Amino acid sequence: MSRPHQPGGGSRGLNLLVRIAHQDRLNLLLTEIAMVGPPLSQHRIHGKAGTVLGLIADQNGATAVEYTLIAVLVVMAFVTLITAIGDFVSTPFETIAGKL
Repeated sequence: MSRPHQPGGGSRGLNLLVRIAHQDRLNLLLTEIAMVGPPLSQHRIHGKAGTVLGLIADQNGATAVEYTLIAVLVVMAFVTLITAIGDFVSTPFETIAGKL
């Protein structure tokens, strides 16, 4: 069952092999280009995750919260002090006003 020899028949098979090789190289090249980076949706996910992780790791936010708590404590102490002084100062004025 051998084929009869056809002129140019061998080159046709060779052309097919060359086309397949070129197609495989093209597929490999396209795959490598596609694999350079993740798809855009993954870029968005990683971008948002990176933002959240960056905020968690950021010490500036923690420092701002600490300073805010210190400021609140100072204001509370100031209000308590003013209230105590106000009662202490208002008593003599009320006594004087009552005697007038």
